[in-house]
Amino acid sequence: MVTTTMGKKKLADEEIACCYGAAGVDDQGRATELRLLALSSPHTQAFHLAWLSLFACFFAAFAAPPILPALRPALVLAPADAPAAAVGSLSATLHWMSGIFAPSAVGLANAVAAGWANVGSAAAQLVMPLAYELVLCLGVPVTVAWRVTYLLVPCALLITTRLAVLAFPYDLPRGAGVGGGAKTGKSFWEVVRGGVAHYRAWVLALTYGYCYGVELIMENVAADFFRKRFHLPMEAAGAAAACFGAINAVARPAGGVASNAVARLFGMRGRLWVLWAVQTAGAALCVLVGRMGAVERRRCPPPWR
Repeated sequence: MVTTTMGKKKLADEEIACCYGAAGVDDQGRATELRLLALSSPHTQAFHLAWLSLFACFFAAFAAPPILPALRPALVLAPADAPAAAVGSLSATLHWMSGIFAPSAVGLANAVAAGWANVGSAAAQLVMPLAYELVLCLGVPVTVAWRVTYLLVPCALLITTRLAVLAFPYDLPRGAGVGGGAKTGKSFWEVVRGGVAHYRAWVLALTYGYCYGVELIMENVAADFFRKRFHLPMEAAGAAAACFGAINAVARPAGGVASNAVARLFGMRGRLWVLWAVQTAGAALCVLVGRMGAVERRRCPPPWR
């Protein structure tokens, strides 16, 4: 009987085959396909726990912008300081998925996990104003209400997911010890130097920085924009801003599926063309959003002018 080391617990091949099917794993114990409902499988359990933990990170990271009117007086924030106060969180989700799923499934697993996790920012935009108003209705003073809201929602969510990650017994696929992944024969700094010296890595880093940078900015300023531009109450502005983050549930998985479909016909070159087309369309839409605001102001001047 061959056993598979997955973090804190060892599984036999027969146990993995029973959970995921004999044809569902490769020779290293990694899942070769994503099965969202195979909850008895350690791979599916790790998948759901990974995106839920990252969901909590996104929720906590973007919990401040929706209730900014309540935070500014308490924290003495100037308008220019508010976006800088919302700091993003990092997670090991994508690395975890790369160890649990085989190359044939890791792309889709990463896309779905990251997409669903990013919805945490939308949930924060929607839930935080409502939770804040609920705390106020319970008679909590305004100066304390936002603190209580943070304890009841983001803090509780983070603690719950972190405890679940600690209690989960499966970390790594076969052939990887508890302290790290499979051995490559290279030192840590050799691997780092190889990545830093590769120009393609810099191109992809800049591309992702543009794409994700726009998202971070939008998540930070969307609720405040709807409040000031359309004079919406805090709850309505949060609901409107949540629509942007909620698109991640579909957009990221759809991008992974489209990339895989084109790659079957044109290989890596097809993936690059899809990336170029989507990024170019995104840039054009960013310009269009800016021009829409300018055109609207020319047609209908604000009442204070």
